[in-house]
Amino acid sequence: MFSGPIRLLVLLVIGCLPGLAPACAQGTFVWSNARLPASARVMDCDGKPLGGTNYAVEIRVKDSATGREIAGLEQLKDGRGIPVPTLTLLSGPAAGRFGSVTVRVPGVEGGGAVRVQVRVWDRRRGRTYESASLRGEAEVTVRLGGQGSPPAFPGLMTGFPGLRVCPVRP
Repeated sequence: MFSGPIRLLVLLVIGCLPGLAPACAQGTFVWSNARLPASARVMDCDGKPLGGTNYAVEIRVKDSATGREIAGLEQLKDGRGIPVPTLTLLSGPAAGRFGSVTVRVPGVEGGGAVRVQVRVWDRRRGRTYESASLRGEAEVTVRLGGQGSPPAFPGLMTGFPGLRVCPVRP
């Protein structure tokens, strides 16, 4: 029906060619602690939930199989991939929680596992996580969704332990 470059394009649009699978692989997960137990919140050193736009939340993702950090994470929004932003902590009764963003992880197929490092810092104490004098981090392994046809639901951060944001000792 199709030939040459058009056939290749059609095959890439319909599904990945076996030899190109690593380039096409993209699992997904939901970056959120909104529906997790109270212990999975972001708190200060005394255990009080933190909230508001002064606190930045970012993630770093590593392939569990190789240990390499994965670049090019994309937020899925209306079918368009945009770079993953830094989130802020919610306020009021939802303090200690961060929003819900579905993230596409390039190079790791759905069903694969990644290590997600959640990093939080006080923006008043530093522009970046590394420079902040008040910060905290935690890691969780996430099994990615997105495999199959139709794609499975995104993976969830169900094992996120929560974290405490405390002064960094020089």
